[in-house]
Amino acid sequence: MIVCPRCNITIGCRTTVCPLCHAPLDLSDGRAARLRALPVPYPRITGTPRTGQALFEPLYFCISLALVLIAFLTEGLLTQTLRYSYFIAAGLIYLYILIRKTFTNTRFFSQKIVVQAVALSVLAVAAAGFLPEHIVFTIVLPLIHLVSLLAVVVFVAVHFRSPRQYLISLFAVALLGFFPLIGVIFFQPPDYTFVPAVVTASFSLTAIVSLFVFGAKKFLRELRRNFHL
Repeated sequence: MIVCPRCNITIGCRTTVCPLCHAPLDLSDGRAARLRALPVPYPRITGTPRTGQALFEPLYFCISLALVLIAFLTEGLLTQTLRYSYFIAAGLIYLYILIRKTFTNTRFFSQKIVVQAVALSVLAVAAAGFLPEHIVFTIVLPLIHLVSLLAVVVFVAVHFRSPRQYLISLFAVALLGFFPLIGVIFFQPPDYTFVPAVVTASFSLTAIVSLFVFGAKKFLRELRRNFHL
């Protein structure tokens, strides 16, 4: 039996200090051997469940790098251009985000929507090289950001009793909603339609105004809490 010399409690686990008063234990006269025979104070953690996750990133990086190099070399040699290779690289990056941030993580739905909106936007811009030149900024990007905004708005509405933890995601996805309109203004000829981009920007503006009208204090409190402002 191992007893603490200061507070006289009986030690029932493998340790070198008293769990109560943190005084060093006397391990002379065979006490060390008896201490080693006691159970550990916490269950042993094995590395087996995390092995797959630990190997995923280096394996995915190596495979993706090989695929991108093959795509660049093949397209460069055959067509003297790198039109489709950028799309392959962007697709592999998006696939990584989809697997790492969505499939292996079941929490933080609103944050995932923001990440997916950004990833899909990058993928759409990368695909602009071989899609019809007007479709990305006039249809694809407005659709991505409008659906993302509506998903976060519905999610906040469903969790109306505790919405403050989702307000930053709502603000972020609403800001992203102006990106299609900016792209249409600066990168598209004036004869293409502005309507989808304008609708998306209007919904985004409405969401931001509503956020500051009805939840400004909660939003600012969350900003200070998350970013230590």
